[in-house]
Amino acid sequence: MLKKLAVIVLPLGLLLGTGAPIYAHQVRAGVEIGPVGIGFAHDAPPRARMERRGPRPGPNHVWIGGYWERQNDQWAWSAGRWEEPGERGHRWVKPRYHHERGGYRYEPGRWER
Repeated sequence: MLKKLAVIVLPLGLLLGTGAPIYAHQVRAGVEIGPVGIGFAHDAPPRARMERRGPRPGPNHVWIGGYWERQNDQWAWSAGRWEEPGERGHRWVKPRYHHERGGYRYEPGRWER
C-alpha cells in the first residue's frame, strides 16, 4: 500500500512544487492518468468480490474492503485488508468509479484528513 501511495503522492508533490499546471495528464496503454492517479477505462470494473475479514490486529486498524484497480490497462483485484492510518485523524476514502464519456473514470482509494 505504501508503494501505491508513494506512486500517487510523490509525483503530485513534484507537480505542485514545480508550478506545473494541475490539469496536466499522461496517456499510457490507453489509460488516461491524471495528477492524482485518476484514470479512465473503456470497460467497467467487474463486480466486487465477497471477502471475509480476519481478526482486527490492533485497536487503531481500519478495515479497507477489497476493490478493483486499474493496472496495465486491465482491472486487478486488490484484496481487503486491515491497515493503520498513517496519521491520527485520517480516514480511508474508498475508490470511486464514475460512468462518463463512453467509459469509466476511476479515482483510487486514499487516506484523507
